[in-house]
Order: sequence, then structure tokens, then C-alpha cells
Amino acid sequence: MIEILPDLNSTVAVVGGGVAGTWATYKLLKVGIATTLITYLDKDRGGIQGSTYRSVGALNTSVLKKHDFTSYLDDLGRKCTHPSVAKALQLYFKDEIDELSSIVALKPIKIGLALESESGKVFLQYMYELLESLGGRIINAWVTRLVADKDYCRGLQYEKNGYIGKLRCRAIVLASGGYADLYSNSINTNCLGTILGRFLECGGTATNLEFLFKHGYGNIDTNGLTPTEEIAGAEVYDKNKNRLFSLEKKLFEGKGTDTHLEAVKIWLSNENIDYFIDLSYRPLYLAVCELNSTIQSNSIQAKNCQQTIIPEKKALEKLLELFPQKMRTDVFNQIVDGDRLQVIEYEKFQQLKQNFKIEQSRKFKVKPITYFSLGGIAHTDFCTNLKNVYVTGECMHDFGANRVGGLPWSLYLASGRTICEHIANQLQADEKPLDFELVFQKSNFDGDLLKVIRRRLYEYQQKSFNESYAQECIDWFRETRSTLILNNENLSDSIAWLIVAEAIMRSCLCRRESRGYFFRSDFQWEDENLDKYFSCVWYNKHNDFIEARLLEASNFYV
Repeated sequence: MIEILPDLNSTVAVVGGGVAGTWATYKLLKVGIATTLITYLDKDRGGIQGSTYRSVGALNTSVLKKHDFTSYLDDLGRKCTHPSVAKALQLYFKDEIDELSSIVALKPIKIGLALESESGKVFLQYMYELLESLGGRIINAWVTRLVADKDYCRGLQYEKNGYIGKLRCRAIVLASGGYADLYSNSINTNCLGTILGRFLECGGTATNLEFLFKHGYGNIDTNGLTPTEEIAGAEVYDKNKNRLFSLEKKLFEGKGTDTHLEAVKIWLSNENIDYFIDLSYRPLYLAVCELNSTIQSNSIQAKNCQQTIIPEKKALEKLLELFPQKMRTDVFNQIVDGDRLQVIEYEKFQQLKQNFKIEQSRKFKVKPITYFSLGGIAHTDFCTNLKNVYVTGECMHDFGANRVGGLPWSLYLASGRTICEHIANQLQADEKPLDFELVFQKSNFDGDLLKVIRRRLYEYQQKSFNESYAQECIDWFRETRSTLILNNENLSDSIAWLIVAEAIMRSCLCRRESRGYFFRSDFQWEDENLDKYFSCVWYNKHNDFIEARLLEASNFYV
């Protein structure tokens, strides 16, 4: 017999307790809207909580400084950045930073600001306490069913300690993370796209599911990520000890995000291949950067003042001190032309390294890690096509923000504010949530089937995508899903995974080009005619069929 928990009511339910979900909950509670946060804190469904848990809480403030931030974000997202993203950041990010700084300590970093605690885990623990102090309810449970469609939002069904429960609500905010953990080489989280699959079951629309952010620098030795900004100046080797000069050069020039794309092309043929990063020359690189910055700054001053300003000796002396005394004259002659210092380019940096004495080797193995989902739930200003269902966090389509350190958190603060305003303006205070019937089933987490889905997505989508293989993969997803449905396992997590997996493959089929991190060997180039076009998928539950088309943003919900 299935045990039933007492029914619960709330004006809003927020699904997902990372930075996006907790911030949306905080904003709603602050304006007096009864809100329940439902999140899963246990480790038996794929791993620990998602990206926030590991994050240092970086906030990229480039949106406040760039003259044309919209174009910058659009270029970054290869013309597939969601049109609502830049607008939300420009409208609300500054105010949300100010509010965040009033409740937790922030500190300046190179890209903007970060949590003084440098711990997403500590931040979440503080936020949970804050939300409860504001009257919010927090439930540690697994959402098994969304009860919403294009006309009504009734609530959700969940499972907690083997019991099933009903949460009636008038609005749902999805902040449940992405689907990157459906892929090989993902970090260990429970972001398997389960809620994305449930959303599609309800008639929701998803976009750009073919795009995944493959972080190129997973440190095998420490089982963690190595931030791109900490690798500039490194030497990069393949397993045969061959130098990858093109990657090195881009890292040296500060184009770390671009190097991920270069690395992905190399790694396509072998998911388990290891590469090596050598950071032994990092101190020299930092000194070179400081000297280059001084030269460039003085050059601008000289141009403005119509006179030559000699670069500061301090940066030069700091660089020379890194070399043995007997080598300093030679080094000086390499970088000084007459009485002028020259900017040290990558090639010159390689020459300087020959005289640099390494005190301690800093070499470690790396491999690609599938980290962020760049596509996700379709939205217009974070409103989905389902009645009173909103989306924030990694489970939404943004394609762009998640490619730059610190922009995801920045976007999630801004989207939380936008969603709060939508809900405050649309919901009437005297309305009660609509009721619905529970489905008397428990969910099931099938780790073995998950491994098979991951393997198939790698073999058919990442390694060697082609149309005949894709259709073969889709048929297997559908047949496996049909078997589960016939066995009355509708609330099994596997149903949701198989819907998402098929949606990914159908998105790939309609994207007849290579763009971003998606590569088709039969269409190897980006097609400019498809700029601003997004792959869109819908699930027909009656026929158990997923349809996909390329559409412009204004037609997401056709």
C-alpha cells in the first residue's frame, strides 16, 4: 500500500533549490507571496545538488560595462542566445546585485564580484535559513509529476521518503537544473533533465537541446574543474606528448571560451582521451600580462598626450627577477627595442620560457567535462507556454550566458526579479489553487538504464552523428519508453529521461548545420541563413511522439 502525505497548498511552488530557485523564492516571499521551495538534497538520484553547490558564486559585471552588451551576448551565443536574456540583465542586474550584497558579503574579483565565503554550499545553507525566516516552506522531496497545461496550473506531485504527496499551487517556477548529466563525462549531479521531461509531458516547448557546454579542463587528479582563466600561459599536450599550440595560443590571448570549441573538435573521436596541462610557466605568464598591460596603458596615454611615456620600470623589474641573474641581460634585450618596450606576444613568450627556471612542475591530466545545458525550456521573459509556469536557472534556454564565467548567476538574479513581477501582477490574492487527483505510483531511479541512455547519446549524438544513426537511436528511445508505459511505470524517472533524449536527437536532426558546440559531419559549417533560428520540440503524449522544427523566437509556441 502506498502511503499518502497530507495535502499542501501554496500560492507558488518553486522546483529546485540552487541559486536560481532560492533567489526566485526570496523575491516572492519579500513581496508577501506564499511560496514553497521543493528541492532534493539526498544523493541517491544521480549525485549531489547541481552547479550552485560547487560554485564560488562569481557574478560577472560585464553587463554594466559593455557599450553593446546585447551584440556581445549574441555573438557569444553564435546568434542563438535567447532574446530575453540581455534585456533582463540590463534591466535588473544592478539592483539585484545591490540586494544580494545587503544579505551576504561579496568581494571584488577580476570579472566582477563573488561570494566572500567562496562557497555555493554555504550560500545555499544561509538562503534556506533566510527563506524560512521569511515564512517560506522548504520540502526535501523529489518531484514526480507536474499538473499543468496551457489552460490551468494546479500543482505538482512529489515523493518523500517513500510517501507520495500533493502540493496545490497557482503558479510553478521551474529552477530544476539542466540535462547535462544525461551525457558522458558530466560532473556528478542529479541534473538529468527529469523536470524538463515532465514539462514536455504537459505540452511544454523546449529549444536548442542539441547544445551542451563541454568544459575542456576537468582535472582528473582532483576530480574538479580548472577555471579557464587559471590556465592561460599553460602548455597543453595530447596523450602522445605532442604540444597543442593552437590551444595554447588562444589561452595566452585570453580567448579561453573559444578554446573549449577547439578542444571539443579534438575530443569528438574519443570520450575517454586524456590531455595534459602544464602550469609550470604560469608565474612568468602573469608577469608578462602585467608588463603588457603597462605598455598598452602607457601607449594610450602617449597617444592622447602626443608624447612618449616610458613604461614603468617596476613591471619590467618584476619580470626580470623571475630569471637567473646571468640571464637577465639577454631577456632584457629580447623585449626591449632601443628605448621602447615591446608587447610580448605568444611567440616571444615561448622564447622567454627557454631561460625561465621552473621551481616546481605543475602538470596534471585533463579531459572534457559536459557541464552546462545551453538549451532548455522555451520562454518569453521567463514565462513558458503553460499557464502560470515560469522558468529560471539552467533548465531554461539561454545559450550564451552559460559560456562565460559569472554570467549564469548574474542572469539567475535578474530572471528571479522578472518572474516575481510577473506573478505579483497576474495572480489575484483571493483565488485558491485548483485541486487534482494523485497518481498512485512511486517513482523509480534506474541507474543501469541511465548508463545505457548516456552511452547511446554519446555514440549517436556526440561521437558520430548522422541521420540514419539518429533515427535508429530515436527508435530505441521510443521502444524503451513504450515498454515502461505498458508496464505502468509512468512516474519512473526513466520516462522523463527518454523523452528528453529523444527530444535532443530530434533537435539535432532539424539543425542541419554545425553551430556552437553541435557538430554535424554532413553539415560542417555554420549557416548564416539560420541565424536567430532555434530548434523547438514538443511532445504529443497521446501518440508518444516528439516533433521538432527550426523556428524564430517569435514563433516558439507554434
